[in-house]
Amino acid sequence: SEFGITVPEHTLLSRLRGGGMASVFLAREERLGRLVALKVIDDRLSGDEQFRRRFEREARTAAALVHPNIVPIFQYGFTVDARPYLSMPFLEDGSLRDRLRKRGALPVDEALAIARQVASALLAAHARNVVHRDLKPDNVLFQGDTALLTDFGIAKVLDASTALTGMGTNPGTVKYFSPEQAKEQPIDQRSDIY
Repeated sequence: SEFGITVPEHTLLSRLRGGGMASVFLAREERLGRLVALKVIDDRLSGDEQFRRRFEREARTAAALVHPNIVPIFQYGFTVDARPYLSMPFLEDGSLRDRLRKRGALPVDEALAIARQVASALLAAHARNVVHRDLKPDNVLFQGDTALLTDFGIAKVLDASTALTGMGTNPGTVKYFSPEQAKEQPIDQRSDIY
């Protein structure tokens, strides 16, 4: 494709956004004729086995969280050049960041409705011992008035055999860190609420 990426049975239409580790594309899933968002890891990270495992863990974690306010995963697969990708619904109404930039402060009723939906998504994730760790306006997407939480790329699944955090491995967006994340202290569900 013109983007230098070939995804079996998909036609890439445009690049929606890029990050430090992956890019998200608008694509048409040819077999079903629907528009999807494809998150494809950057070529420079495709050979990093640890990152590939983390990307697959993101797919498994998000796919296990079935909730009306969490973006579902359609498919986990590989591009022709063996780069992992995730397929999910294309949500055409943008992110919370987009809304805030376009409209400024939201009316109280609308802000509360969004907060309730995100809290409901977090409640479902926390019930499965999943801490999102990167809750921010970019990771809240919209389909009409429905807010959906996305990007479980650095989510932590808490269980008895998992260290809560490793020293020097402080993932997330600094601007939205909870104090315990910033200090690289153990985290739990309260970090998302912060």
